[in-house]
Amino acid sequence: MESLQHFHQWSKLPKKDTMSRNRRMASISVIINTLNEAHNIQSCVESVRWADQIIVVDMMSDDGTTEIASKLGCEVYQHRREGYVEPARHFAVSKARNQWVFILDADERCSKALSDWMQTELSAQGFSAYRIPRRNYLRKTWLKCCGWYPDEQLRLLLKDKATFSTVIHRAPEIEGPILNLPTSGEACLQHHAVPSLKDRFEKLVRYGQIAADAQAERGKSVSGAGVFLRVIWAFCSAYFLKGGIFNGSLGVVLSLDRAMSTFIKYAFLWEQRITGPDSKDTHSEF
Repeated sequence: MESLQHFHQWSKLPKKDTMSRNRRMASISVIINTLNEAHNIQSCVESVRWADQIIVVDMMSDDGTTEIASKLGCEVYQHRREGYVEPARHFAVSKARNQWVFILDADERCSKALSDWMQTELSAQGFSAYRIPRRNYLRKTWLKCCGWYPDEQLRLLLKDKATFSTVIHRAPEIEGPILNLPTSGEACLQHHAVPSLKDRFEKLVRYGQIAADAQAERGKSVSGAGVFLRVIWAFCSAYFLKGGIFNGSLGVVLSLDRAMSTFIKYAFLWEQRITGPDSKDTHSEF
């Protein structure tokens, strides 16, 4: 299980000692989950072509994603649509041949610096997993403020040390120490998270409903005043505490995005409180 005393932060990428340089490099299985990602899958796979195994677990795409992945030499499996990625990700890990597993989303790329480090320097070193900084992009703009960076992701791990959750956006639980890779270098995930604001708004509604449903199932509820206070705090924390105020119009928009995300999630939860969860939408994408 994760424990705070097991987190380690390095100021530079860890290198192996002289003795370990004579050992065989660690084999890595890459996992990519997809749903209608024909426009993304090739660039994603190309960023990790060096891996021993590339697994694509698809959630019933109808845009040719699986055909492209197969032509690129990936192992392709199908998984039913769940509305979010975690169940399919757990299934994908079960298909990995290697102990080291590297998890990518289809709209992410592995930077060259991160690829080089994993190929030449990765060894057990006593760590069970690594957190990797992620650079999120709005089209070509790197989003550095309002909580969008370093956005560290637990994506490189020993599969036998990980327990995966089926709850949306819940990181796996890790047995043993975790290393946080430095945020100052070029070793990172490159996440093309916001191709357009239209795509972003659609995703906020989709994820907000799923998150609200999950909270309602755990007996959580919220009042109208609670929704209001959470929205105000989300904007103020992003704008004043996380650098939005220093980033002009981009900082304003990203702070409003954080407030909107909070509003949608808790408004859905409030709606269930006053109407009851009589009917829920069927979520078809993650």
